[in-house]
Amino acid sequence: MESELDSDRIGRIGERQFEVLCERARLYCNKSVVDVMGWDFIVEFPMPPAGQHLSLDQRPTNAARIQLKSTLGRSGNRIRLSLSAIDRLAKDPRPAIIIVFRMRDDGELQSGYIVHLIGNELARVLRRLRAAEARKAMDINHADISYDYEKTGKRFEPTPDGLRAALLSACDDNPARYTIEKQRQLAELGYENGQFEAEALLWIEGC
Repeated sequence: MESELDSDRIGRIGERQFEVLCERARLYCNKSVVDVMGWDFIVEFPMPPAGQHLSLDQRPTNAARIQLKSTLGRSGNRIRLSLSAIDRLAKDPRPAIIIVFRMRDDGELQSGYIVHLIGNELARVLRRLRAAEARKAMDINHADISYDYEKTGKRFEPTPDGLRAALLSACDDNPARYTIEKQRQLAELGYENGQFEAEALLWIEGC
């Protein structure tokens, strides 16, 4: 019997565990059936109950797009994703999240990490895309981006309560406000050296 799980099994175990955790956390988990979409799941939160201060027509819907990565605990703390996948994921106006499950050798979940693609992490993606375009390297399917999930992510316990709390911390309870801010960041971030660059050729004639 092999002592090490192969990467395909690790991925399948992670996906099934994620779906079970979502069910137990009373979240709605919808799996992507198209691999090139950049996300593995859309997770929706239950709508708040209608009450005295919240009418039926005012109840917001909230959801996040999730890219799930699973890794063995001794395999390091970096994950890689194709730039084309992160392109589709990060630019969605709703919360875009990478979740990493760290596993023991037998496939048991050890810990979880959440990387929210907003702010500095969104700026990093946009910089990479603009740099690729400047080099005319448009085939971003063959480029990748890596994350040190221990440094850029937040650790959570791989339990129903832990997963729910981690997702709630990333998703604003006002989806409209989140979308407006995300659209602003998509338009403005990633231009640390200025939004415009120019090249000039100078000719200096002899005296």
